[in-house]
Formats: sequence, C-alpha cells, structure tokens
Amino acid sequence: MSLTSLQSLTDMLSAALHQPDQRQQLISEFQQIIWNSDLPTSWEFEVLRDLAYDLDFYEPDVKLSAEDASFFGDERFEEEINAALRKLGV
Repeated sequence: MSLTSLQSLTDMLSAALHQPDQRQQLISEFQQIIWNSDLPTSWEFEVLRDLAYDLDFYEPDVKLSAEDASFFGDERFEEEINAALRKLGV
C-alpha cells in the first residue's frame, strides 16, 4: 500500500485518535506526507489538506494552548479528526 493512499492516511488519523501518546508524531508524519507528496486532486484529499492545515494549531500542552486563542487541545483535536473521517465516510 502506498504511503499516500487514502486508506493509509485515514489509518494514521485513526491511530492518532486511539494512541494519545503517539499523536504528535503521527500528526507530524501525516502533515509531512500531505505537504510533500504529489497527491491526487480530489475532494477526499482536499479534506485531508484542510485537516493538515488545521492541525497546525493543535497544542496538547494546556498551558501553551491557553496562551493563544488560535491553539486548541485534545478535545478539539478529536473533533477535527472525527469530522474529517466522517466526511470521508470512514
């Protein structure tokens, strides 16, 4: 399976949801794939591109996320991922 397949990317997002201790690493890998790969131009990959951008504002440290209103923590992280997966029918 290609690293840039829709399935592998949604699996990575699901893993980030279910493995909080791995979130930052998985999201970093997800964003690098999205930004550095020649992905197809389809609505599914557009959903993932939008999510990759939004995840730039994820900050798991509550003190740091409180410093700037544009940052968000784990609850919104989970909402953002779940919303994207629902759009994709996963």
